Amino acid sequence: MTCKRIIAWATAKQRLVPTALLGRVSSVDWFVSLALLPLSYALAAPVAAAIGVRATFIGAGLIGAVVTLAFLHLSGVPAVERGESSGREPGTA
Repeated sequence: MTCKRIIAWATAKQRLVPTALLGRVSSVDWFVSLALLPLSYALAAPVAAAIGVRATFIGAGLIGAVVTLAFLHLSGVPAVERGESSGREPGTA
C-alpha cells in the first residue's frame, strides 16, 4: 500500500507543480519527510511514557488529520481537486 501512495504523490507533484519550482518543492518534501523523522521518534517515547501509548497514537492521528485538513484550506489546493493543472500543457514533462 505504501508504494501506491508514493507513486500517487510523485505523480501528483510532477503534474501539478510548475517545472521551475519542482526541485524546490521536492527538496522541501524530502526535508519534512526525512529530516524531521528523528524528531518524531525522539518525542514519541517521552510522550507515551507521560500519557500512555494509546493516547499517544490517538493524538498523533489527530495531529496528522488536523495538519492535512489545514493544508486543504490553503489557496490553490481546491484547484487541484477540480483537476486544474499548474499551467503546463498536457503531455509535457
